[in-house]
Formats: sequence, structure tokens, C-alpha cells
Amino acid sequence: MIDWDYNRIVYVLQVCAESCVPKYHKNFFKYWWDLEMDDLKGKSIASCKLWKEPGRPRSGPVFDKYKRDKSAYKHGLRLRQSNKTERYTNDLHEARPY
Repeated sequence: MIDWDYNRIVYVLQVCAESCVPKYHKNFFKYWWDLEMDDLKGKSIASCKLWKEPGRPRSGPVFDKYKRDKSAYKHGLRLRQSNKTERYTNDLHEARPY
């Protein structure tokens, strides 16, 4: 009887966890992502679509805008990813216990 009760409780807890607890990958939440990154990504995607429409030209204003937006997005990613450890450490250091 005790084993049955135990197994029933474990089963109920597992079902509740599967239906209520979200499952994400280890690096799903990027605390360094901000509104500027959303803007850079949106511009990069828009200019990429615009670049693909005329057949992916290798020169001209459409190509230049595509490369400029893509470069700005990649630069923003690299900058924020390289600063994440420093920012995280500084934020922890500056935090005051209450």
C-alpha cells in the first residue's frame, strides 16, 4: 500500500512538472540581449530579404546595405558576448546585500 501511494505521488509530480515547468536549453536566456540587438537583427533580416529578391547581387547599393546591416549585427553580437563576463562580474560585485 505504501509503495502504491509513493508511486502515485511521484507520477502526479512528474505529470505536473511536464505540464507546468518550462523546458529550455542551457543558454536559452541571453541576459545581454537588449532592444538594440532586436533592432539590429530586424534590420539585418530585412536587408537580407531585400538582397535576395534581385538574385543576390555582389555589388551595388542593395549589396552594400546588406553587408553593412549584417556587419553591424555581428559586431553587436560579438561586443555583447565578449562583455557578458565582465558585466556579469561587475554587477555581482556592485550588488549590495540588504
